[in-house]
Amino acid sequence: MRSPWLISSIIMALTLLFALPVAADSPTNKETLLESDFATLIDLARQAYEAEDYEAAVEGLVMANRRDPNPRLLLNIARSHDRNGDCRTSLAYLEAFLRHPAAEESLVESTEESLQEGIDQCSAYSEDMGGRLSLETEPLLASVSINGAHVGTTPTEIAGLAPGSHTLRFELEGYADHVEEIEVVAHQDQTVGVVLQEPDDSDDQILDPIAQPGSQEDSDPELNYIALGLIGGGAALAITGAVFDLVLIPQTDEQRSALDQQTQAEEFAELSQKRKTQANLALAGYIGGGLLIVGGASWLIYEMMTTEDDGKIAAGWSITPDANSNGFGFTLLGRF
Repeated sequence: MRSPWLISSIIMALTLLFALPVAADSPTNKETLLESDFATLIDLARQAYEAEDYEAAVEGLVMANRRDPNPRLLLNIARSHDRNGDCRTSLAYLEAFLRHPAAEESLVESTEESLQEGIDQCSAYSEDMGGRLSLETEPLLASVSINGAHVGTTPTEIAGLAPGSHTLRFELEGYADHVEEIEVVAHQDQTVGVVLQEPDDSDDQILDPIAQPGSQEDSDPELNYIALGLIGGGAALAITGAVFDLVLIPQTDEQRSALDQQTQAEEFAELSQKRKTQANLALAGYIGGGLLIVGGASWLIYEMMTTEDDGKIAAGWSITPDANSNGFGFTLLGRF
């Protein structure tokens, strides 16, 4: 893919006329390019191109286009890639020029001819390959890899990716790595901008085990629902007993007092039996309810007093045999 590149060469020559002279030993690393003005970038690119360092020429032209966008620079980048033996990327930049809304009409026809001739000669070209992908970060100079392959440091560009999903990774010392998936669409240009975040070191801090709060499971003991149920059932029985004692029995007594024991002996006997039954139910409610309440409450108190607190038993009970001259028995001890 060598002809017809005449128009691209002419454009490069015209563009480089605006360059300012720089010292021959000027460094061309990325930091220097970021600090250079447009004219200096063009001159650095010209020097690299004449020295057949086409990768450096592309780097300078990309940075120049970033500083002062101009579709003509895309043709110069395409020329540099072609001289470097990368016809696929070269053709991607020709397509990028033709897509550019500011592409000069006087250059469109000749570029289309160059593109068609290049497609016929470049076996690596694909009609559905992606366009130009621009990669930016804040801060700059982050290392970039696509699908695990290093492609440069930001700001940078890559062209001609296959359509579909690709994994981008940005790495910069002092900042957390940033990974994201992008979807490349055929013949479309896109820019990916990323703000790198400082790493979160909170997970690396060593916490004092004494000051470290316990888990919810440790700090909040489980409720004894059986003991609480016993207390609730006992309360219900006690209330039932109170209803019989304070409401139903007085009603029955009032009904009995209104009867004549001589003439209404049968009804009086029925009410007496009814009152006896009510009294028995009231007594059973009081006794049963009291026992359940005492049992449930005792269970809860026992658990509370024997629960470990920071590895120590706060309180507890113990039963020990006791024998003396008066006989044999057991001693119940409690610790509070």
